Amino acid sequence: METWVISLIGFGASLILTTIMGLIILPVMKKKKMEQPILECLPPEQQRKKGTPTMGGLFFLFPVVICIFISLFFSDSAQMTKDIIATAVTSLLFGLIGVLDDTLKLRKKENEGLKAWQKLLCQLVVATAFIIVTTQSTALYIPFFKETLELGWLYYPLMILGICAIVNAVNLTDGVDGLATSVTSVVCLFFFALGLKHGTPVSSITSMIMFGGCIGFLFFNAYPAKVFMGDTGSLFLGGVCCMMAKYSGMSLLIVIVGFVYIFEMISDIIQIGSIKLRHGKKVFKMAPYHHHLEKSGWSERQIVLLSVGVTVILGFVSYMFA
Repeated sequence: METWVISLIGFGASLILTTIMGLIILPVMKKKKMEQPILECLPPEQQRKKGTPTMGGLFFLFPVVICIFISLFFSDSAQMTKDIIATAVTSLLFGLIGVLDDTLKLRKKENEGLKAWQKLLCQLVVATAFIIVTTQSTALYIPFFKETLELGWLYYPLMILGICAIVNAVNLTDGVDGLATSVTSVVCLFFFALGLKHGTPVSSITSMIMFGGCIGFLFFNAYPAKVFMGDTGSLFLGGVCCMMAKYSGMSLLIVIVGFVYIFEMISDIIQIGSIKLRHGKKVFKMAPYHHHLEKSGWSERQIVLLSVGVTVILGFVSYMFA
């Protein structure tokens, strides 16, 4: 069966399962008052969201993982089978880190679950295991230049840190209704098209399955959000993005097409650094950058449209010249 056909079937199955999961789980979340704690420092628009359920990432986490595993039936080689299993297991593990974090937040009724170092340590363990088990070559393809750079032992720490950076960047992007979901939807479409172009079926199939999960979740998460994805969803999304990039054969493209993720992370680093080094002085009104835009008078819909627009443009350029 053609890759694009398998991908479309995966998209439809993931979309339907995610929507069904949402319809079933959301009432339970409301009944059990699984509410997202809201930081007092956030803009007034965010303060009005007190009482909104969290852990909505469960809506798409299990449907996406199940659909990825089902795609094993369409595998035409032992290597493809291994890649699909690695994709599903690694993404699931990142999502489970988020589940643990969100569960602790709900129990403590605070906005902090796992300590930052605990969360990072868990991510490093998952990323390290993935890279060690799946790496067959330490060469890194440089897109646009169409050259391959042999990194040797440097490949391992760079890829491990890169995976953790992307996962956390997606996590930071999740702060406005529909933002992380919408941007990731575009990233999924990009890697689907790239996979068809360069013959990397695992990337294409995974991308469309995740795209279905994103669209299904947007029914509940688009402004005004009925549920937040929480770290359950954002860490899982970050993990899947890394898998799409890895198995596209062009890992570095996630830095370009996922520029919104990267910029959100950089804005947070700049803000923290400025506060510490410049005696409390800020560069942005608030970080990550989407909160700066909020405090500057932008609506949540405008922020999402800007971010999606930037991602579409960068995705198109990357597709044409990669």
